[in-house]
Amino acid sequence: RIWSDMRSFEGFLSHQILIDQDAPGHIMALAKWRRREDADLVRERYKDSETIRRLTPLLARPRERWITREDEPTQT
Repeated sequence: RIWSDMRSFEGFLSHQILIDQDAPGHIMALAKWRRREDADLVRERYKDSETIRRLTPLLARPRERWITREDEPTQT
């Protein structure tokens, strides 16, 4: 449900879900946004949604947020 919701938000580009092969209940979801500001706005607006309220009790630990960028090879 979260990813179908995210597709409707301005600035959402894509997502990827990674599942630990040794612990299938361990899942990492990565979202790609056009700008950090887009992600910040959606996080603030979505944090109290019914979907998040239903998901939170299922988490082994609180959600974390990482702000990353893709590593680009250096030109030599």
